[in-house]
Amino acid sequence: KPDGGRMFAMIDANGDGKLDKAEVTRMAEMRAQRQGDPTMASPEKVDAFIKHIDANGDGVIDKGEMEARQKARASAPPTDGQP
Repeated sequence: KPDGGRMFAMIDANGDGKLDKAEVTRMAEMRAQRQGDPTMASPEKVDAFIKHIDANGDGVIDKGEMEARQKARASAPPTDGQP
């Protein structure tokens, strides 16, 4: 089981318990470098990622939102193409 808390703390550079756009961008850049796909760190993808996880719409991702997303992904049934 991945340690979401440690990962979150690593990404949360200023330690405020929230991931802002700059921090999410840094995470995306690291992932893009690892996977050799620079498009993963495009501003559009970063914005889409934030919007997808940011449940309360405040423009940042807090730990609860990230954990909820990870839980949803872990328990999601396989999709058959239906939304």
